[in-house]
Amino acid sequence: MSSKTSVRNSIAVLVIVLLSIAGGFIFDRVAKEVKKDRYPREFETEVRSSAEANGLPENTAFACIKLRSDFSPALLTEGDRGDMIGLFQLTESDYVRYFGGEPGSSGLLYEPATNIETGCRLVSALFEKYAGWDEVWAAMYAGESTVDAWLSSGLYSDASGRLKTVPDSKTADYVKRMNETIEKYEELYPSK
Repeated sequence: MSSKTSVRNSIAVLVIVLLSIAGGFIFDRVAKEVKKDRYPREFETEVRSSAEANGLPENTAFACIKLRSDFSPALLTEGDRGDMIGLFQLTESDYVRYFGGEPGSSGLLYEPATNIETGCRLVSALFEKYAGWDEVWAAMYAGESTVDAWLSSGLYSDASGRLKTVPDSKTADYVKRMNETIEKYEELYPSK
């Protein structure tokens, strides 16, 4: 084999390696952008402001909105606690309790800024009460009284008073999905 052929082969191998590396970086970047489409950060100004004012990690607030409404401010569903409205899927009683709104004026929850602020206040208050995210997510899904009963029974809590297991399968699935959604947001939008 001549020296020229050897050099050409070496260059060809080097070019293939460099193209493979560049292709990997491009694929990784495209895959990340596709994931960002699935896990958006809509209403970013409102979420940042409300999360900061209520001491919540931004990605936690975005994950709540993603899982509860998929960023649909007009969403109205029937829940066990009444009509669930907007981005955070809040009830009128949530609005009155956490935002100081007047009974009968829960229509304001369709306004993204009001819904996001009320939702962030709710999550913050639940975290202050329970001091654990699994308990917060369980309370948002099953209600505070249900979580309080689980914790006080001793059957589902550990020595520190935290849930060691969620006895309701739908609530357990919700807690798991919420934690996974937060992980996705952290992966795509690392906290600063």
